[in-house]
Amino acid sequence: MNKDAQKYYKTIYRMFPEHTKEEKAYLHKLKKFIERYDTLYPHATYDHYLEKFGEPQEVVSSYYMHIDHSLIIEKMKVKKIVKIASIILVTSFLIFMLWISYIRYVEFQNQSNAYFETIIQE
Repeated sequence: MNKDAQKYYKTIYRMFPEHTKEEKAYLHKLKKFIERYDTLYPHATYDHYLEKFGEPQEVVSSYYMHIDHSLIIEKMKVKKIVKIASIILVTSFLIFMLWISYIRYVEFQNQSNAYFETIIQE
């Protein structure tokens, strides 16, 4: 692929918020179309790709308009569950570390309050 074709593909690739199996399959097909167009028109510029395939924003939005909406809702549910689980995990880890720190602090206080008497005999 020439530089303009790579630039066009990379722009679209970066615009996808996620790269799940479905998105990767779509991007792979799109890359094949771009490569085929590049072999037919090797001196095509970035503007040619915009005319042939559309603006990168339009390509990404048309993908999401034509996929099954239940997939999007399912992804949102999974993200919510992962977010809640990570918050719970981080919070419990911090509480555990505070508890360990408190136990160590109490042990240190008990050791520092100990009175030692040393008798030196001649």
